[in-house]
Amino acid sequence: PVFTQLLSCIPRTVIDSTVKEYGVNRYCKRFMGYDHPVTMLYAGFFGAQSIRELVTGLQAYGVNKVNHLGLKHFPRRSTLSDANKRRDEQFFGALYHKLYDYYYGLPDSRKGFSIEKDLFIIDSTTVHLFNSVMRGAGSPSASGKKKGGAKAHVLVNAKHDIPAFVV
Repeated sequence: PVFTQLLSCIPRTVIDSTVKEYGVNRYCKRFMGYDHPVTMLYAGFFGAQSIRELVTGLQAYGVNKVNHLGLKHFPRRSTLSDANKRRDEQFFGALYHKLYDYYYGLPDSRKGFSIEKDLFIIDSTTVHLFNSVMRGAGSPSASGKKKGGAKAHVLVNAKHDIPAFVV
């Protein structure tokens, strides 16, 4: 399956080293550090909109296919919800950066640096939260409009069209 091929591009050693570095498996019985990124990738790949849809989709995917993904158990909704709340987002950020370094390396560590091949683009985007997501929140300004949002600063590798760093 295509999803299994996608997971084969992620070395298990990179995930395991990040899990050990951040102590993600502490106090875990079944839903370990490797299972969480695989489950979140499944949610993104198959377009799951809720935890219920994600867990039901994994169960419908089948026991044999889930074993090929490296998952030994189906996560329950409460277990996945607790893991999302308890595990720090820095674990996923560090995992992304380790995978980026694994495949692309640092731009200044390669010989033959040229502006045409190694161009990086910096973008800053504001995500307006109070327009549609959180209609009742925010403080009104003098004009009467509610203000609020999140700012994302992104460094994009122009050659590969993927974010190299996100804050």
